[in-house]
Parts: sequence; C-alpha cells; structure tokens
Amino acid sequence: MAEKEKAPTFQEYRELVKTRLAKKLSNVSEKELDKYLDSEESADIIREEYYRDKADYDVGKLTYRQLTEGSPAGVAYGLDLMYEGPFDLS
Repeated sequence: MAEKEKAPTFQEYRELVKTRLAKKLSNVSEKELDKYLDSEESADIIREEYYRDKADYDVGKLTYRQLTEGSPAGVAYGLDLMYEGPFDLS
C-alpha cells in the first residue's frame, strides 16, 4: 500500500484558498485580498473547513486531491460570493 501524502498545514491550505480566490477576484489587490482573508468571518470559514476536511482526510474519507484542490476551491467560491469589499485599508 502506498504511503499517504502529508496533509497541508493550515497556512498552506489558506494559501491554496488565496490562490483560487485571487483568480476570481482578479481586480482586487493582494493587500485587499489578505485583509479580506484575515477578517473574522473569512478566517473562521477557512479554519472550520480546513480542520473538518483534514480530519476527513486523516480517516480516509477524502483523497489528497480533494483536500488540496476541491476543498480550497469550494471555500474560495463561497468567499467570492460573500465578498463585499473593498475593506478599509487604513
């Protein structure tokens, strides 16, 4: 049996979400995007999805591809729908 790939860290997962969201919000600066991802609501969503999906991956309910591609894409899609920016960058 092949060895299971190591799950991404939370920070790596957040970067996967950010990369996908940046494609959807191509008119938003990186600074604005980081501000949005660091907002309480967005950060909570990313954290909840990561830990839920990582737990599912750890017990074999998700594949590595689902954890590193499908899950971040789904989170990015939801955050795109919720985006109301721009945020106050002061």
